[in-house]
Amino acid sequence: MIHKIQRQWCIWPEGSLQGTEPEGRVSRWDKVVGLIPQSRCLFKIFYYNIELIPQKDLEQCVENEISQLTSWNNPHCFFLVNKVDENWQVITWVWDDDQIQFGCPVTHKLPALAYFLGRTRASQGILYYSEAVNDSSAQAWAITWKNVSVVEHLYPMNSPIHARVIKQLLDDEQESMSLYSNLEDVSLLDGYPVKPLHHHVKSKVMTKAKCSAQLEFDNPWIYWRTMLWALCLFCVYLVADASLLKYEQSHFSELVSQKQQTTLSIQNQRSRYEDNKRFVEQAMLAKEKQQFIAILLEELTTKLAKDVMITKLTYDQKSILLEGTVQNSTGVLESLSNISFVKEARLLGEVVPTGNERQKFRAEVSLRELK
Repeated sequence: MIHKIQRQWCIWPEGSLQGTEPEGRVSRWDKVVGLIPQSRCLFKIFYYNIELIPQKDLEQCVENEISQLTSWNNPHCFFLVNKVDENWQVITWVWDDDQIQFGCPVTHKLPALAYFLGRTRASQGILYYSEAVNDSSAQAWAITWKNVSVVEHLYPMNSPIHARVIKQLLDDEQESMSLYSNLEDVSLLDGYPVKPLHHHVKSKVMTKAKCSAQLEFDNPWIYWRTMLWALCLFCVYLVADASLLKYEQSHFSELVSQKQQTTLSIQNQRSRYEDNKRFVEQAMLAKEKQQFIAILLEELTTKLAKDVMITKLTYDQKSILLEGTVQNSTGVLESLSNISFVKEARLLGEVVPTGNERQKFRAEVSLRELK
Protein backbone atom coordinates (compact mmCIF):
# COMPACT_ATOMS: atom_id res chain seq x y z
CA MET A 1 0.00 0.00 0.00
CA ILE A 2 2.84 2.40 0.89
CA HIS A 3 4.60 1.71 -2.41
CA LYS A 4 1.41 2.64 -4.26
CA ILE A 5 1.29 5.96 -2.45
CA GLN A 6 5.01 6.64 -2.93
CA ARG A 7 6.12 5.17 -6.25
CA GLN A 8 9.72 4.82 -7.34
CA TRP A 9 11.12 5.84 -10.72
CA CYS A 10 14.61 5.07 -12.02
CA ILE A 11 16.35 7.30 -14.53
CA TRP A 12 19.81 7.37 -16.11
CA PRO A 13 22.09 10.35 -16.76
CA GLU A 14 21.79 12.35 -19.93
CA GLY A 15 23.63 10.71 -22.79
CA SER A 16 22.85 7.18 -21.59
CA LEU A 17 21.15 4.66 -23.85
CA GLN A 18 18.71 3.75 -21.07
CA GLY A 19 15.73 5.88 -20.08
CA THR A 20 16.72 9.38 -18.99
CA GLU A 21 13.17 10.42 -18.04
CA PRO A 22 10.58 8.78 -15.74
CA GLU A 23 8.18 6.48 -17.58
CA GLY A 24 5.13 8.08 -15.98
CA ARG A 25 3.89 11.18 -14.22
CA VAL A 26 5.89 11.91 -11.06
CA SER A 27 3.91 13.10 -8.05
CA ARG A 28 5.37 15.20 -5.27
CA TRP A 29 5.66 12.14 -2.98
CA ASP A 30 7.36 9.83 -5.49
CA LYS A 31 11.02 8.84 -5.31
CA VAL A 32 13.17 9.50 -8.38
CA VAL A 33 16.33 7.38 -8.27
CA GLY A 34 19.24 8.52 -10.40
CA LEU A 35 21.38 5.54 -11.46
CA ILE A 36 25.08 6.08 -12.14
CA PRO A 37 26.43 3.71 -14.82
CA GLN A 38 29.13 1.41 -13.50
CA SER A 39 31.29 2.38 -16.48
CA ARG A 40 31.54 5.89 -15.02
CA CYS A 41 32.40 4.73 -11.52
CA LEU A 42 35.61 3.81 -9.77
CA PHE A 43 35.03 0.80 -7.50
CA LYS A 44 37.19 0.20 -4.43
CA ILE A 45 37.01 -1.84 -1.21
CA PHE A 46 38.79 -0.41 1.84
CA TYR A 47 39.48 -2.09 5.16
CA TYR A 48 40.05 -0.23 8.44
CA ASN A 49 40.82 -1.62 11.85
CA ILE A 50 37.87 -1.29 14.22
CA GLU A 51 40.05 -0.46 17.21
CA LEU A 52 41.84 2.34 15.37
CA ILE A 53 39.03 3.90 13.32
CA PRO A 54 35.55 4.49 14.80
CA GLN A 55 32.65 4.11 12.42
CA LYS A 56 31.80 7.82 12.48
CA ASP A 57 35.24 8.63 11.01
CA LEU A 58 34.96 6.24 8.06
CA GLU A 59 33.53 8.85 5.72
CA GLN A 60 36.51 11.13 6.30
CA CYS A 61 38.90 8.23 5.73
CA VAL A 62 37.19 7.37 2.44
CA GLU A 63 37.36 11.00 1.29
CA ASN A 64 41.09 11.04 2.03
CA GLU A 65 41.54 7.84 0.03
CA ILE A 66 39.56 9.25 -2.90
CA SER A 67 41.57 12.48 -2.96
CA GLN A 68 44.70 10.39 -3.53
CA LEU A 69 43.13 8.13 -6.16
CA THR A 70 41.42 10.68 -8.44
CA SER A 71 42.02 14.13 -9.85
CA TRP A 72 38.35 14.95 -10.44
CA ASN A 73 37.15 18.43 -9.51
CA ASN A 74 33.95 17.21 -7.91
CA PRO A 75 34.27 13.58 -6.85
CA HIS A 76 31.21 12.05 -5.26
CA CYS A 77 31.15 8.71 -3.47
CA PHE A 78 28.64 6.14 -2.34
CA PHE A 79 29.74 3.53 0.19
CA LEU A 80 28.35 0.69 2.26
CA VAL A 81 29.91 -0.46 5.53
CA ASN A 82 30.17 -4.01 6.86
CA LYS A 83 31.92 -5.43 9.88
CA VAL A 84 34.31 -8.21 8.87
CA ASP A 85 36.13 -9.82 11.81
CA GLU A 86 38.14 -6.99 13.40
CA ASN A 87 37.87 -4.63 10.43
CA TRP A 88 35.43 -2.29 8.77
CA GLN A 89 34.79 -3.19 5.16
CA VAL A 90 33.90 -0.07 3.15
CA ILE A 91 32.53 -0.85 -0.34
CA THR A 92 32.99 2.35 -2.31
CA TRP A 93 31.85 3.73 -5.66
CA VAL A 94 33.29 7.06 -6.82
CA TRP A 95 32.32 9.21 -9.83
CA ASP A 96 32.86 12.72 -11.14
CA ASP A 97 29.62 14.50 -10.27
CA ASP A 98 30.27 17.24 -12.82
CA GLN A 99 29.94 14.64 -15.57
CA ILE A 100 26.63 13.25 -14.28
CA GLN A 101 23.55 15.27 -15.19
CA PHE A 102 19.94 14.08 -14.96
CA GLY A 103 16.98 15.31 -16.97
CA CYS A 104 14.89 15.98 -13.85
CA PRO A 105 15.52 16.43 -10.12
CA VAL A 106 16.33 13.20 -8.30
CA THR A 107 15.67 12.27 -4.69
CA HIS A 108 18.27 9.48 -4.58
CA LYS A 109 21.54 9.01 -6.39
CA LEU A 110 23.54 5.78 -6.41
CA PRO A 111 25.55 3.50 -8.72
CA ALA A 112 23.40 1.17 -10.80
CA LEU A 113 25.41 -1.84 -9.61
CA ALA A 114 24.70 -0.93 -5.98
CA TYR A 115 21.02 -0.46 -6.85
CA PHE A 116 20.67 -3.97 -8.26
CA LEU A 117 22.85 -5.39 -5.48
CA GLY A 118 20.36 -3.88 -3.02
CA ARG A 119 17.58 -5.85 -4.71
CA THR A 120 19.16 -9.22 -3.87
CA ARG A 121 18.09 -11.15 -0.78
CA ALA A 122 20.34 -14.23 -0.69
CA SER A 123 22.96 -14.59 2.04
CA GLN A 124 25.57 -15.68 -0.56
CA GLY A 125 25.49 -15.19 -4.30
CA ILE A 126 26.59 -13.65 -7.57
CA LEU A 127 25.08 -10.64 -9.33
CA TYR A 128 25.66 -10.43 -13.07
CA TYR A 129 25.25 -6.80 -14.14
CA SER A 130 25.40 -5.51 -17.71
CA GLU A 131 24.90 -2.07 -19.21
CA ALA A 132 24.99 -0.81 -22.80
CA VAL A 133 27.92 1.41 -23.69
CA ASN A 134 26.74 2.17 -27.23
CA ASP A 135 24.33 0.71 -29.75
CA SER A 136 26.61 -2.22 -30.56
CA SER A 137 28.50 -3.05 -27.38
CA ALA A 138 27.94 -3.49 -23.66
CA GLN A 139 30.00 -3.89 -20.53
CA ALA A 140 29.29 -6.46 -17.80
CA TRP A 141 30.47 -7.12 -14.27
CA ALA A 142 29.91 -9.87 -11.77
CA ILE A 143 30.02 -9.16 -8.06
CA THR A 144 30.14 -11.88 -5.39
CA TRP A 145 29.18 -11.60 -1.73
CA LYS A 146 28.71 -13.67 1.38
CA ASN A 147 27.09 -13.22 4.79
CA VAL A 148 24.28 -11.20 3.21
CA SER A 149 26.28 -8.04 2.43
CA VAL A 150 30.04 -8.71 2.66
CA VAL A 151 31.37 -8.19 -0.90
CA GLU A 152 34.24 -10.43 -1.96
CA HIS A 153 35.19 -9.42 -5.53
CA LEU A 154 34.07 -7.42 -8.53
CA TYR A 155 34.89 -9.14 -11.83
CA PRO A 156 34.91 -7.29 -15.18
CA MET A 157 33.21 -9.86 -17.42
CA ASN A 158 34.83 -8.57 -20.61
CA SER A 159 37.92 -10.46 -19.47
CA PRO A 160 37.78 -14.15 -20.48
CA ILE A 161 39.75 -15.08 -17.37
CA HIS A 162 37.15 -13.49 -15.07
CA ALA A 163 34.32 -15.07 -17.06
CA ARG A 164 35.89 -18.50 -16.50
CA VAL A 165 36.25 -17.74 -12.76
CA ILE A 166 32.52 -16.97 -12.49
CA LYS A 167 31.54 -20.09 -14.42
CA GLN A 168 33.82 -22.15 -12.18
CA LEU A 169 32.15 -20.65 -9.07
CA LEU A 170 28.74 -21.46 -10.47
CA ASP A 171 29.78 -25.02 -11.22
CA ASP A 172 31.44 -25.60 -7.84
CA GLU A 173 29.01 -23.79 -5.54
CA GLN A 174 25.77 -23.78 -7.47
CA GLU A 175 23.79 -25.19 -4.52
CA SER A 176 25.08 -22.65 -1.97
CA MET A 177 25.27 -19.55 -4.15
CA SER A 178 22.29 -17.73 -5.67
CA LEU A 179 22.58 -16.19 -9.11
CA TYR A 180 20.97 -12.86 -10.02
CA SER A 181 21.08 -10.74 -13.15
CA ASN A 182 19.70 -7.40 -14.29
CA LEU A 183 19.11 -8.93 -17.73
CA GLU A 184 16.67 -11.69 -18.56
CA ASP A 185 18.74 -13.34 -21.31
CA VAL A 186 22.48 -13.80 -20.83
CA SER A 187 24.33 -16.41 -22.88
CA LEU A 188 27.01 -16.81 -20.21
CA LEU A 189 24.38 -17.86 -17.70
CA ASP A 190 22.64 -20.42 -19.89
CA GLY A 191 22.04 -23.60 -17.94
CA TYR A 192 22.17 -21.88 -14.53
CA PRO A 193 19.03 -21.00 -12.54
CA VAL A 194 18.69 -17.21 -12.24
CA LYS A 195 16.64 -15.87 -9.32
CA PRO A 196 14.44 -12.82 -9.88
CA LEU A 197 15.49 -9.58 -8.23
CA HIS A 198 13.33 -8.25 -5.40
CA HIS A 199 10.95 -5.43 -6.30
CA HIS A 200 12.32 -3.04 -3.68
CA VAL A 201 15.82 -2.00 -2.72
CA LYS A 202 17.07 -2.59 0.81
CA SER A 203 16.40 0.40 3.04
CA LYS A 204 20.08 0.47 4.08
CA VAL A 205 21.09 1.17 0.46
CA MET A 206 18.34 3.73 -0.19
CA THR A 207 19.18 5.62 2.99
CA LYS A 208 22.79 6.02 1.86
CA ALA A 209 21.62 7.22 -1.57
CA LYS A 210 19.23 9.89 -0.29
CA CYS A 211 20.14 13.35 -1.59
CA SER A 212 16.99 15.38 -0.90
CA ALA A 213 14.54 16.14 1.88
CA GLN A 214 11.94 13.81 0.36
CA LEU A 215 10.00 11.83 2.97
CA GLU A 216 10.34 8.06 2.76
CA PHE A 217 7.13 6.38 3.86
CA ASP A 218 8.53 2.88 3.46
CA ASN A 219 11.53 3.54 5.71
CA PRO A 220 10.47 5.78 8.62
CA TRP A 221 13.35 4.60 10.85
CA ILE A 222 15.80 6.93 9.09
CA TYR A 223 14.03 9.71 10.96
CA TRP A 224 14.71 8.13 14.35
CA ARG A 225 16.51 11.23 15.62
CA THR A 226 13.58 13.43 14.64
CA MET A 227 11.13 10.93 16.12
CA LEU A 228 13.24 10.77 19.30
CA TRP A 229 13.18 14.56 19.58
CA ALA A 230 9.45 14.56 18.88
CA LEU A 231 8.98 11.87 21.55
CA CYS A 232 11.04 13.90 24.04
CA LEU A 233 9.04 17.03 23.24
CA PHE A 234 5.84 15.04 23.57
CA CYS A 235 7.00 13.73 26.97
CA VAL A 236 7.87 17.29 28.03
CA TYR A 237 4.43 18.37 26.86
CA LEU A 238 2.81 15.56 28.85
CA VAL A 239 4.79 16.51 31.96
CA ALA A 240 3.93 20.19 31.52
CA ASP A 241 0.30 19.34 30.83
CA ALA A 242 0.18 17.07 33.89
CA SER A 243 1.75 19.83 36.01
CA LEU A 244 -0.74 22.35 34.65
CA LEU A 245 -3.62 19.95 35.30
CA LYS A 246 -2.32 19.34 38.82
CA TYR A 247 -2.07 23.09 39.39
CA GLU A 248 -5.55 23.62 37.98
CA GLN A 249 -6.87 20.78 40.13
CA SER A 250 -5.22 22.28 43.22
CA HIS A 251 -6.59 25.71 42.33
CA PHE A 252 -10.03 24.22 41.69
CA SER A 253 -9.91 22.33 45.00
CA GLU A 254 -8.99 25.57 46.73
CA LEU A 255 -11.89 27.35 45.05
CA VAL A 256 -14.24 24.52 46.03
CA SER A 257 -12.99 24.74 49.61
CA GLN A 258 -13.56 28.50 49.59
CA LYS A 259 -17.03 28.02 48.11
CA GLN A 260 -17.81 25.39 50.73
CA GLN A 261 -16.67 27.75 53.48
CA THR A 262 -18.72 30.56 51.94
CA THR A 263 -21.73 28.24 51.64
CA LEU A 264 -21.31 27.11 55.24
CA SER A 265 -21.04 30.74 56.36
CA ILE A 266 -24.21 31.60 54.40
CA GLN A 267 -25.97 28.61 55.93
CA ASN A 268 -24.87 29.71 59.40
CA GLN A 269 -26.05 33.26 58.70
CA ARG A 270 -29.35 31.92 57.40
CA SER A 271 -29.73 29.73 60.47
CA ARG A 272 -29.06 32.74 62.70
CA TYR A 273 -31.50 34.75 60.62
CA GLU A 274 -34.16 32.06 61.02
CA ASP A 275 -33.49 31.94 64.76
CA ASN A 276 -33.73 35.71 65.01
CA LYS A 277 -36.84 35.67 62.87
CA ARG A 278 -38.46 33.08 65.09
CA PHE A 279 -37.41 35.03 68.17
CA VAL A 280 -38.86 38.25 66.76
CA GLU A 281 -42.05 36.47 65.70
CA GLN A 282 -42.39 34.91 69.15
CA ALA A 283 -41.69 38.28 70.75
CA MET A 284 -44.28 39.93 68.51
CA LEU A 285 -46.73 37.13 69.24
CA ALA A 286 -46.11 37.48 72.97
CA LYS A 287 -46.56 41.21 72.62
CA GLU A 288 -49.81 40.66 70.71
CA LYS A 289 -50.95 38.23 73.40
CA GLN A 290 -50.15 40.79 76.06
CA GLN A 291 -52.04 43.42 74.10
CA PHE A 292 -54.87 40.94 73.59
CA ILE A 293 -55.14 40.21 77.31
CA ALA A 294 -55.03 43.92 78.05
CA ILE A 295 -57.75 44.63 75.50
CA LEU A 296 -59.77 41.64 76.76
CA LEU A 297 -59.56 42.85 80.34
CA GLU A 298 -60.50 46.33 79.20
CA GLU A 299 -63.53 44.99 77.32
CA LEU A 300 -64.50 42.80 80.30
CA THR A 301 -64.35 45.91 82.41
CA THR A 302 -66.35 48.12 80.06
CA LYS A 303 -68.83 45.71 78.45
CA LEU A 304 -69.88 43.58 81.42
CA ALA A 305 -72.72 44.81 83.59
CA LYS A 306 -71.67 46.99 86.46
CA ASP A 307 -73.04 44.56 89.01
CA VAL A 308 -70.70 41.78 87.80
CA MET A 309 -67.68 41.24 89.97
CA ILE A 310 -64.93 38.95 88.67
CA THR A 311 -63.16 37.18 91.47
CA LYS A 312 -61.03 34.78 89.39
CA LEU A 313 -59.86 34.69 85.76
CA THR A 314 -57.95 31.78 84.11
CA TYR A 315 -56.55 32.31 80.56
CA ASP A 316 -55.19 29.51 78.31
CA GLN A 317 -55.11 31.02 74.69
CA LYS A 318 -58.32 29.31 73.47
CA SER A 319 -60.64 29.97 76.40
CA ILE A 320 -61.09 31.89 79.63
CA LEU A 321 -62.61 30.57 82.84
CA LEU A 322 -64.36 33.26 84.85
CA GLU A 323 -65.59 33.08 88.44
CA GLY A 324 -67.47 35.87 90.11
CA THR A 325 -70.68 37.18 91.56
CA VAL A 326 -73.57 39.08 90.14
CA GLN A 327 -76.84 40.38 91.42
CA ASN A 328 -78.76 38.89 88.48
CA SER A 329 -77.15 36.14 86.36
CA THR A 330 -79.65 36.51 83.51
CA GLY A 331 -77.60 38.98 81.46
CA VAL A 332 -74.15 37.56 82.13
CA LEU A 333 -73.93 35.35 79.03
CA GLU A 334 -75.30 38.08 76.78
CA SER A 335 -72.83 40.63 78.00
CA LEU A 336 -69.95 38.11 77.58
CA SER A 337 -71.05 37.37 74.01
CA ASN A 338 -70.85 41.08 73.12
CA ILE A 339 -67.08 41.07 73.63
CA SER A 340 -65.33 41.14 70.20
CA PHE A 341 -62.86 38.34 70.98
CA VAL A 342 -65.47 35.96 72.36
CA LYS A 343 -66.58 33.14 70.11
CA GLU A 344 -68.95 31.43 72.55
CA ALA A 345 -69.85 31.81 76.25
CA ARG A 346 -71.53 29.32 78.53
CA LEU A 347 -72.12 28.87 82.26
CA LEU A 348 -70.48 26.03 84.09
CA GLY A 349 -72.67 24.44 86.72
CA GLU A 350 -75.47 26.19 88.53
CA VAL A 351 -75.65 29.72 89.76
CA VAL A 352 -75.41 29.62 93.58
CA PRO A 353 -76.95 32.39 95.72
CA THR A 354 -74.74 34.06 98.31
CA GLY A 355 -75.81 35.62 101.58
CA ASN A 356 -75.58 39.24 100.46
CA GLU A 357 -78.26 38.99 97.77
CA ARG A 358 -75.78 38.13 95.07
CA GLN A 359 -75.33 35.04 92.91
CA LYS A 360 -72.06 33.16 92.38
CA PHE A 361 -71.40 31.89 88.84
CA ARG A 362 -68.70 30.11 86.80
CA ALA A 363 -68.49 30.69 83.02
CA GLU A 364 -66.30 29.43 80.18
CA VAL A 365 -65.59 31.79 77.30
CA SER A 366 -64.23 30.34 74.01
CA LEU A 367 -62.02 32.87 72.23
CA ARG A 368 -61.56 33.49 68.53
CA GLU A 369 -58.15 32.61 67.05
CA LEU A 370 -55.65 35.40 67.30
CA LYS A 371 -54.38 36.36 63.81
